[in-house]
Amino acid sequence: MARPGQIPSYVLTMLRWSLAIALGVPAIQLVIQTASDREGSGHHAAFLLALGAAEAIAAAFLLFPRSQRLAAWALAVILLIASGFHALSGQMPPLQFLVYWAAIAVIVTSSQADREGKASST
Repeated sequence: MARPGQIPSYVLTMLRWSLAIALGVPAIQLVIQTASDREGSGHHAAFLLALGAAEAIAAAFLLFPRSQRLAAWALAVILLIASGFHALSGQMPPLQFLVYWAAIAVIVTSSQADREGKASST
């Protein structure tokens, strides 16, 4: 049972799965689309492939409690890089990135609080 001010574990599990799907599926689609695009420029296509693959892998690792914190930090960095790429391309980064960052912050802080709580109870 969750203590006051603590998010119940089933809610965090739903958040992790939702975020993994919301970020992982488009990342896989980006990799497939970029790999099958015959007209993509070399460096641009390679960057998109690497970014998409890294995002898909990080999203998958978000599903495992032992790796969720590192995966969340990796996703935050990947979204920051993607935002910069959008900006350099003359596009505004997608607004849903803000929601993703908020969800990542909840996962990181809750996993940290959970680790501290376990450490103090031993």
